[in-house]
Order: sequence, then C-alpha cells, then structure tokens
Amino acid sequence: MRWAELGLAAILGALFTAFSFLPGPWCDPAPVRPLAGIFVVVATMFYLHLVDDDRRPVVGAWHRMLVGSAAGITVAAIAGASAALYVLLALVGAMLGYIGFRWLKHLPL
Repeated sequence: MRWAELGLAAILGALFTAFSFLPGPWCDPAPVRPLAGIFVVVATMFYLHLVDDDRRPVVGAWHRMLVGSAAGITVAAIAGASAALYVLLALVGAMLGYIGFRWLKHLPL
C-alpha cells in the first residue's frame, strides 16, 4: 500500500468535505481559510517532492496532474469559490503538478 497517496487523499478529502459541506462558525475566523489553503499547497508540494522522477516510487505525469488538480479543487473549496474558479484552480493545479517535480528540486526540503 502506498501510504503517502492515502494520507494526501485523506487530507484533501477531509478539507474539501469540511469547507464544502460543513461550513459554519468554525471557518469564520480570519486565519482559518488562508492557513488551510497554505497547508494544502505545502502538503501537495511535499508529496510531489516524494514522487520525484529521481526517487522511488516513480509516478507518471498523469498522476502528478491529478494530484495537482485535486489540490486546486480543494483550495477552491476552502476559498468558497464560484464554478469558474474551481475550473481555473483545477487547471492551474494540473499544470503545476505536471511541472512540479522540476521546480521542487530547487527547494531545500
């Protein structure tokens, strides 16, 4: 079993569900939404760093694009976005997921 994929899917799914279907007074304070968005981006960057082409497990471009799209959709749900922003963030996430392992090599993780 690939625990990294399972963990990232659980995190993204829980945050998407919490902000899409269970909004309430807990997400009204100012730092909650930005911190959740930053957490999603950092967790996705760390995952993309783990599946780098120079490491194991090696995953394909489609996998990285799907992970990036899922992260973008989760950030849109956190922001309480419109349908157009969901599509835009899914496309941006897919693009960053596709090229992510190249630019993440320059970050000291």
